Amino acid sequence: MTYCLHCQVEVDKQHTHCPLCQMKLTNQTVNTPLSYPQYRKPKRNKKLRIKVWLYATIVLITATITLNIFTWHLYPVKWSPIIVIASFYLWYLGSDIYRHFNINTLAKILWRNYLLLSALLIIIDVSFGFSRWSLNYGVPLTGIITGLLMTFWSLVNKSMWRDDIGYILLTLGINVIPCIVFLFEGITVLWPSLISLLYGLLTVLGLFIFSGKRLLYELQKRFHF
Repeated sequence: MTYCLHCQVEVDKQHTHCPLCQMKLTNQTVNTPLSYPQYRKPKRNKKLRIKVWLYATIVLITATITLNIFTWHLYPVKWSPIIVIASFYLWYLGSDIYRHFNINTLAKILWRNYLLLSALLIIIDVSFGFSRWSLNYGVPLTGIITGLLMTFWSLVNKSMWRDDIGYILLTLGINVIPCIVFLFEGITVLWPSLISLLYGLLTVLGLFIFSGKRLLYELQKRFHF
C-alpha cells in the first residue's frame, strides 16, 4: 500500500496521486492512518466568484458594443465582436479552470478549450470577411500548442497512460485535418498545416518507439479493435 501524508490514508498501489487531495503518494508508513480524512466544508463563495466574473464580463461586453455603436461615425469598423468573443472565451476559460482544475483534468480542459478557441477564431474570421487566416494559421498552430502542452503535462505528471492518452491522440488526429482541408482548397497557406501534420506524426512515432506495446494496448482498449 502507498500512503498520503496529507490525508493520512492508505491508497492502493495503482495510484500515484491521492484521489482525495491530488498530492503525490509515498511509500512512507503513516503511524496512525485514518480510514477517511476529515471532511472539509466546501467554500460557499466559489459560485459567487464565478457569478461576479460573469456579471463583469456582461458589463464589459455591453460597454464594448455601446461604444462601437456610438463611435461608428468616427471609426466605421466592427471591432466590438472581437472584444465580445475574447471576453466570453476568457470567462469560460477562467471558470472552467476554477471549477474543474486538478492535476488529472488538465488534458480534458485543454481539449475543450482547443475546440472552443478554434471555433471562435473561425467566427471572428468570418465576421471580418473570411480571409481564411483562422484556417491557414489559427487552427493548425492552436492544435500544435495544445498537443505540446498536453504531452509535456502528462510526462511531468506521469499521467499519460492513466488519464491523458485519449485526449493526446484526439488532438494529434485533428492536426491531420488542415492538410485534408487544403486538398479541397479550403486552406490557401500550406506550411502551418504541414508543420501540424509533421508534429502529429513525430509524436505518434515517438510513442511507438518508446512505448509501442502500451500504445497498442490503449488503442485496442479505447477503440475496441
